[in-house]
Amino acid sequence: MPRVRFTADYDHRWPSRAITAYKEGWSGPVKREVAEAAILKGKATEIGRHVTEGNGPNPDLGRSRGLADPHHVDDVGALPVDQFVAGAGE
Repeated sequence: MPRVRFTADYDHRWPSRAITAYKEGWSGPVKREVAEAAILKGKATEIGRHVTEGNGPNPDLGRSRGLADPHHVDDVGALPVDQFVAGAGE
């Protein structure tokens, strides 16, 4: 989802005829349809991704926590073999 900052109040009308009101100064992620329409009407500007303090772009943005990274596929579901467990067999 693109992130925008609204430079003026903007009412987005959906195909269902519902309206979502965005207030001047609000910023955050919106559906692409909203971003494109608001920018074309001069009511919003696109802003960059969230940046953490001095660490560059946040690598966790847009990713679910707790799921394996694609480069860790070989480790998914793997069980440790012959691992010593403290207290086992006592």
